[in-house]
Amino acid sequence: MLLSENNTAFFGVGVGDTIDVLNQSFQVIGIYGASGVEDAMTLYMNLSDAQSVTNNTGYITSITVFAASSNVVTEVANAISSLHPELSIVTGQQRLNQQC
Repeated sequence: MLLSENNTAFFGVGVGDTIDVLNQSFQVIGIYGASGVEDAMTLYMNLSDAQSVTNNTGYITSITVFAASSNVVTEVANAISSLHPELSIVTGQQRLNQQC
């Protein structure tokens, strides 16, 4: 599980520690700095764990994908869209453009 800095302070944990989420224990494998209000209390875990802990196996509402470089974001988004045309793909830049 990857926790924001705010979450590590809230739970009083660090890398290597464990926290309980909905009565299941997860090990903290990394910490990231919050980049916006929506990230302040966000945690990341693998999809199968998220589905299991929320009793939503097989159901996905969104997936956040990170690219190694901002230069390839459009290429990655296009590749995902080609593989899964049923998905709605929105990049960070597109979200910024929608807010203006």
